[in-house]
Amino acid sequence: MALRTLWRRLFGKGDSATPDAAREVAHLRLRIQELEAQLEQARRHAEYARQTEHARATAAADATLETLLTELATPLSHLHAQLHLAEQGALPPDAPLKTARHLFRALEAWQVHMEGTVGAVEPYDPERHMPLRADAEPHAGQLVIVRLAGVVYKGKRLRKAGVEAHDGGTHRA
Repeated sequence: MALRTLWRRLFGKGDSATPDAAREVAHLRLRIQELEAQLEQARRHAEYARQTEHARATAAADATLETLLTELATPLSHLHAQLHLAEQGALPPDAPLKTARHLFRALEAWQVHMEGTVGAVEPYDPERHMPLRADAEPHAGQLVIVRLAGVVYKGKRLRKAGVEAHDGGTHRA
C-alpha cells in the first residue's frame, strides 16, 4: 500500500501531496535549466578565452618574426643585388661574402649560430653530423670532413652539419 501512495504522490493520482511534488519537480527542472545555461555560458567564455589567447600568441610571434626580418632585410637586399651584379661580372666576386658576414652577425644576435667549421676534420657524431651521401654513413668516432655547417637556434640543432668520410689523406676545404 505504501508503494501505491508514493506512486500517487509522484505522478498525481489524486493525493493531496501531489501539488507539493509537482512544485518540487518544476523547481528542479528550473534549476537544471539554470545550470545548463551557466554551463553554456562557461563554454562560450572558455572558447572566447582560447581564441583571444591564440590571437595574442599569433600577434606576438608575428611581431617577433617581423623584427627579425626587418633586421635581415637590408643585408638580404644587398646580398641579392650583389649576387646579381657578381653574376654579370660588374662586381668583384668576393663582394657578396662581406654582405653574407653581416647577415650571419644579424642572425647571431637572434641566437642563430653555425655549428662546425667547413673543412675541419672531426670524429663523426650522429647527434651533430649528417652524412652527405646516403650510401656512406660513418660509424661513431670515425673521422669525417665538415662540408656544410650545421645551424643551431637557442641551443636547439635545426640542421646537422653535412659531412663526408675522411680518407686519412689531405683534403680540400
